[in-house]
Amino acid sequence: MLCDTCGAAVGPTARFCEQCGSPVPASATAVPQGDGSARVAPEGDRRIVTALFADLVDYVRMVAELDPEIVQERVAAALTAMGEQVERLGGTREKFIGDAIFAVFGWPVARDDDAVRAALCGLSIRAALVA
Repeated sequence: MLCDTCGAAVGPTARFCEQCGSPVPASATAVPQGDGSARVAPEGDRRIVTALFADLVDYVRMVAELDPEIVQERVAAALTAMGEQVERLGGTREKFIGDAIFAVFGWPVARDDDAVRAALCGLSIRAALVA
């Protein structure tokens, strides 16, 4: 088998690549290559998703100029509004990161219009936060 990261040969019982140290997935299976070697391929579902990342403009300035309680209230309200728009349009909230949200459209449920939904979500978030 070959390491997915560096392409070095990996033994069948190896847990880590001896060349680069990358972990070899326990559930990996050997996929034959044209040259007689095998590449490690993780099991699982492959699909196209659309990722959405949205954060607040001037967050650093707001932190510097306003009382921490006011900043916390504003950020909490903004993140709630962002999450509501993601859910309304069928996305999955992956995580909140500081003053931002990261969401995915197309997982766990895939739709033909996931990219359009993500774009509409970005516009909806902007409209919700302006109000």
